[in-house]
Amino acid sequence: MRGLRGAAALLGLFLGGSGPVLADVPVDSLKAAVLYNFALFVYWPARPAGEFDLCLYGTGPFKAADALAGRMVGRAKLRVRRPGKPEELRGCQMLYLDGADPA
Repeated sequence: MRGLRGAAALLGLFLGGSGPVLADVPVDSLKAAVLYNFALFVYWPARPAGEFDLCLYGTGPFKAADALAGRMVGRAKLRVRRPGKPEELRGCQMLYLDGADPA
């Protein structure tokens, strides 16, 4: 149901209706829906068959992204990682940078 509301909110944005459609959808849920759909519709030349790592780097909580864990991206199961240091970013297929951390 959350995915449907997120898709409806995106459709509302593209069709110009930004009022009541977006009122029910938290910003984090909308961000998570965009990230997941991006992963689904991009051609990944070296997509692994086992796990697809979405890394969230920064100081923000972004708890809505945790709901994506276990969903499928092609034949790979999505795993949400939260690396604490830049050295831990190796192996990420997608990276979300939280703008709250200036470094």
